[in-house]
Amino acid sequence: MWEGELGWIMRFAQDELNLKRLVAIAYPDNKRSCNVIEKLGFIYKGEQEHFNVNFSYYELELSKIKEN
Repeated sequence: MWEGELGWIMRFAQDELNLKRLVAIAYPDNKRSCNVIEKLGFIYKGEQEHFNVNFSYYELELSKIKEN
């Protein structure tokens, strides 16, 4: 579900930038951030290391999202 500013960002990413997906990362122990990311429709893909730090990695396929 697209709401508020995030909806605008998702529409812009898809329609103007022609992006196919968005990604999000969060510290694995930051459960509140992980919950928000999942509530926004991102799918957890596992943990990845970036710059020697582990992150929870999420993807959102824009083509699979339906706007209300």
